[in-house]
Amino acid sequence: MVGQSPVLHGNNSRAPVALWPPSPVSALPANMTGLHADDGIDERDRDALLYIVVVLLFYSTGIIVAIVMYLKREKAEIEEEKAYDDFARSNRRL
Repeated sequence: MVGQSPVLHGNNSRAPVALWPPSPVSALPANMTGLHADDGIDERDRDALLYIVVVLLFYSTGIIVAIVMYLKREKAEIEEEKAYDDFARSNRRL
């Protein structure tokens, strides 16, 4: 995206000025070179990504375990209901 600068070097000429994306080198502190700054940013990004992946795996594993436990419990309840129905039917015949 390109904007117009209202004042450029003290005159009223309108010149295009890049507003986005900012230059990666201009966003760095003066004492950091581009090479060292990129290494730090990449490592922080990797750490953040690793954290997100670990947390998502932890929660998804917990959800899967809960679903499996629920399904097992439901299956046991269905089998108990069948056994009770069979018992009740057999007692009605007598």
